[in-house]
Amino acid sequence: MTMLAAHDFAGLESWSKGVRLTQAEMATAIREYGSILVVPPGLTIPELDVVKVTRADTERWSVGIPLWTMEEGRSDLTLEVTMIGSGRELMDVEIDDINVK
Repeated sequence: MTMLAAHDFAGLESWSKGVRLTQAEMATAIREYGSILVVPPGLTIPELDVVKVTRADTERWSVGIPLWTMEEGRSDLTLEVTMIGSGRELMDVEIDDINVK
């Protein structure tokens, strides 16, 4: 959420190794929504929609992260990611989509 609010699309693409969404696609999705993304007030961790992916070769979860905007507070935008067990401190991530629910 913090990286999206800071428009660090290059950093997100680097972290996700460009799997599924490029920095240009992320920037376009945010720009087309037309509101200013912000970090939730008080760094609140919003309710996440987490589903364990079954029948995967590695441990992985599908995670929906609600996004906040300056104009709306909690918005209709959701960041959809896949978190993948990597055996390291940080999990690998694939940014699947930024969509309107």
